[in-house]
Amino acid sequence: MKTKIIDRLKDLEELDGVTVDVTGHKEQTVAINHSRHHVPDYKFTWVTGDHFVGYIVDADAAVKNTQALVTLRTSLDAVLFASSYVLNLNICARQRA
Repeated sequence: MKTKIIDRLKDLEELDGVTVDVTGHKEQTVAINHSRHHVPDYKFTWVTGDHFVGYIVDADAAVKNTQALVTLRTSLDAVLFASSYVLNLNICARQRA
């Protein structure tokens, strides 16, 4: 299941300005970043061997995370997160600089 979730999150790289980095082997971390400063960056960490927990990462202080925001247990959860990410990205894109 972990591989399927990662694959769904990696699909976000098809969007302009989005990078998805997967690090680690056993306890993997997936970082989703955008080149625009006002778009939130996310970090997902694999926990207890059965799901990812997602946080918003503070771009100015990369070590600080929010409280856990989302749990991804299935590839459908990852698809739903990706859909909400695209919606959020479109809203942020309409903001004036």
